Amino acid sequence: MKAIKAVVIVMGVLILAGMVALVYGMTRQFDRMRAPGKADVLGALSSPLPQDWQTRHLAVGDGRIVLEAQGPDGRAALFLYDLDSGKALGRIDLTP
Repeated sequence: MKAIKAVVIVMGVLILAGMVALVYGMTRQFDRMRAPGKADVLGALSSPLPQDWQTRHLAVGDGRIVLEAQGPDGRAALFLYDLDSGKALGRIDLTP
């Protein structure tokens, strides 16, 4: 019976230690999320879209933005921007 009590006490202490570690980890993550990141420092992107072109899709990943745009004549192109510098990296014309 004493062994069962000891096991229960040890398990309770382990559960309590796990909960404390979980709360500590969560508060550290929340602090990191509140810290200013690249998006706070970026400012504005200058988009060299041709006149009368419309944005169709936008994708963000790996520090880059890919913008799909379509012209009034139906032509489409992908524009690639760097999030760190805010500069345009290039354009890919899409042909049917």
